[in-house]
Amino acid sequence: MHLAISALSAVLPPFVLGAALTFAILRLASRLPWLARSSSGRLHVAPTPVWGGISIFVSFVSVALWRGTLDRQQETLAAAASGMFLLGLADDIWKLRPRWKLLGEVVCALTPISFVLRHPLTGSVPFDLALAALWVVGITNAFNLLDNVNGLAAGVAVLVSFLQGAFFWHGGQPALSLSCLTFAGAILGFLVFNFPAGRIFMGDSGSLFIGFWLASLTLTESGPAARVQVDTLLFPLLLMVVPICDTTLVTLTRVLKGRPISVGGTDHLSHRLMAYGLSATTAVLVLWGFTALSGALGLIAASHRLHPLASIVIFLMVVAAVLLGTYLTRFELHMHKGTPQAIDARPKVSSWMRLCSRAVFDLVLVSAAYYSAYLIRFDGQASGPDMHVFASTVFEIALIKLAVFVAFGAYRPWWDYFGLKDAYRLVAASGLASLTAVAYFSAVYRFEGFSRVVIALDFLIFTLLALVARFSFRLLDEVAPANHRTNVFIYGADAEGETALQLVSKHYRFRVMGFLDNDVGNRDFSIHSVPVRGGCDDIARLAEHWQTRTIVLTASVPDEVRLKLLASCKPLGIKVLCLRLTLEELETPSMPPIAELSRTAPPIATESSERPRVLRKAGAQ
Repeated sequence: MHLAISALSAVLPPFVLGAALTFAILRLASRLPWLARSSSGRLHVAPTPVWGGISIFVSFVSVALWRGTLDRQQETLAAAASGMFLLGLADDIWKLRPRWKLLGEVVCALTPISFVLRHPLTGSVPFDLALAALWVVGITNAFNLLDNVNGLAAGVAVLVSFLQGAFFWHGGQPALSLSCLTFAGAILGFLVFNFPAGRIFMGDSGSLFIGFWLASLTLTESGPAARVQVDTLLFPLLLMVVPICDTTLVTLTRVLKGRPISVGGTDHLSHRLMAYGLSATTAVLVLWGFTALSGALGLIAASHRLHPLASIVIFLMVVAAVLLGTYLTRFELHMHKGTPQAIDARPKVSSWMRLCSRAVFDLVLVSAAYYSAYLIRFDGQASGPDMHVFASTVFEIALIKLAVFVAFGAYRPWWDYFGLKDAYRLVAASGLASLTAVAYFSAVYRFEGFSRVVIALDFLIFTLLALVARFSFRLLDEVAPANHRTNVFIYGADAEGETALQLVSKHYRFRVMGFLDNDVGNRDFSIHSVPVRGGCDDIARLAEHWQTRTIVLTASVPDEVRLKLLASCKPLGIKVLCLRLTLEELETPSMPPIAELSRTAPPIATESSERPRVLRKAGAQ
């Protein structure tokens, strides 16, 4: 009860002050139109005030100084954060060049960077300083990039602040914990006006200040970085997983496309989720939920000793994030469109780079499966000798499996079109790889210290993970929301109907709600999980129930059925489309005689640019 009262007293004052200041800025902007401006690189292009960062900064600093929750180290950090706020404010007003903005960020980051000199991370001073600089400047810019959809950056910052406060409270640092809650309250006061309507934006002054403060807290003497342990160092990474993933995705895709990283765009993680089919609010809530989940796992790992099985859960979550990010690279939003519209925007990647990335991904899966097999075999309490065997052979088994997969051609299939035959080949390759590993360990180590159960579990776990990873793209296609697609029916529950289903679903903005067929024997059946819902006499009922205004016919539909469908659909305002799949033999086009070409050519044609024009003219005759 005392804890709840303390938390409420820390959150409520900055929340009230932040909300009042944000409301005042909104009222002032309504009377002074020049305070509102159009934002480039955002979906919301209407003139909107971008001064929400002022309310966040003023409410947090005012309440923190009034309550006296900042110690000397935090006061020094607040001074540096004030410099970062002023840098962002200057960028909001004058739009600084990227290099000057980056220079200012590095100068402001000198204060938190110096913290690592008192508690080294690795023992190497230059490496520690470079690592700290990369962390502070990187997270600062990550939050700046994350501020692309209403409520996303602010909501993630609130969750991160609460989780950081819980970490400090568990570590016996109540002053730091209350400071984190005060920071969260100040952002919440702004968030109520920013989400979901987007009446005001925080601007660079808010995003740079938030990112800098949250990143710097992890480098303080009481932060996770001060405890050089795997579990505590893992906490900041899991806490900032959404900004890190968003920045990584944007950076890689823009580099591969040859676009400047500093120029805004609608290619962020949130935008891609919207192109995938989610609404803007749902996309933000999904990323909030992912932040809460990963941060909670990191908090458990940092507050208690990281259990080996918990590390597997964290690994699976990271793998899922990588797969989802890779899948979403095919989706992107058009700039300045009111409604999201997906386009095929995947970056061009060379074949060897795609092959190498898949091989590296499988190497990670092999290591995780091998480690998981040891944990399951020994109930999470593997002895020292067993873990020594694991550590000394994991690289060897990974190379064996990789070599067998390459020999079997397991990296040839596109994951977008991974099918049953490809799955059979993968299972066979995985089984052969496990047998090869057994033969190798028997020949080299005489299988001393190895467990047959571990090898069997490793085969099962790795095969399952590899199949799930490869089928994940098709699974995501199947469960994709269809908010931007038109509901249609396909007439003809036959082989051509199945072909039409594949073609219409993948290449058109249609969502097939079911099949139509007058053959009563085909009722209660389905094709690729799409059921046959009725015949021509059921069109009116089905169209109203499934909100369908389009019917696709195959070429095999008889003429009398087409006429009946047209007669039934025309009064209902339902469009009828016909899909024709034909094969035509191509023949070499006949060329006119040479004499005809010479007659049509001009007397003098010395320029090479004139030759295509002459040939086209001759061909037209």
